[in-house]
Amino acid sequence: MSKSTTNAASAAAAKRVSKKSDAAPVAAATAAAEKPAAAEKAVKKASKPAAAAPAAAPVAAPVAAEAAAVEQKTVEQEIAGLIATHQKIRDESVAAIKVLQKLQKRVAKEVKEAARRRRRSKKEDENGAPKEKRPTIFTTPVTLKDELCSFLGKSKGTQMTPADVTRAFSAYVDSHKLKDPTKGHTIHPDGAMRKVLGVKEGENLTYRNIQSYLYKLYVLPEKKKSASA
Repeated sequence: MSKSTTNAASAAAAKRVSKKSDAAPVAAATAAAEKPAAAEKAVKKASKPAAAAPAAAPVAAPVAAEAAAVEQKTVEQEIAGLIATHQKIRDESVAAIKVLQKLQKRVAKEVKEAARRRRRSKKEDENGAPKEKRPTIFTTPVTLKDELCSFLGKSKGTQMTPADVTRAFSAYVDSHKLKDPTKGHTIHPDGAMRKVLGVKEGENLTYRNIQSYLYKLYVLPEKKKSASA
């Protein structure tokens, strides 16, 4: 190879090397320019608004609305609510009292009917026939003293029940008009009646105390003496 040919090859190689060395700064500059652009794209992408969140469940909406309504109540509204509550309690109490009053009347009526049935059962035997009344001191015949027999127009030693004697005196009072018209129980005895009963002047005689005077005109049986006597 000639010297001229060698020089030409060296020049070509030096030219290629210079081209490569010049291309490296250009590539570096291009890469540096592209980096801010990529960063700006990333920032724009990040700054984009995120997708809207899914709507809340429909169940939470009424609860939130109710809570807001409770928070918005005023003192007047709360007072009005309490008044309405107590009025309702009062109405229920009044209704309960009426029911109890009806029940009370019913119980009283049933007790009265039970007492009536009990009295009827005492007056009737097992077959429903009336029972004989037990004798009492008012229905047991007693011997009358002589002065009472004379007053009633009976023979001496007559026996009558105190009930019959009381009826005889009532007939005497009515026939002689000895009853006080203003005081139904008061009797104004005449001389004969005052004498037989032993009513003194100033003593009041009524249908309520006449038995105490009549009791002295009965010949009562002697009480049985006790075994220890």
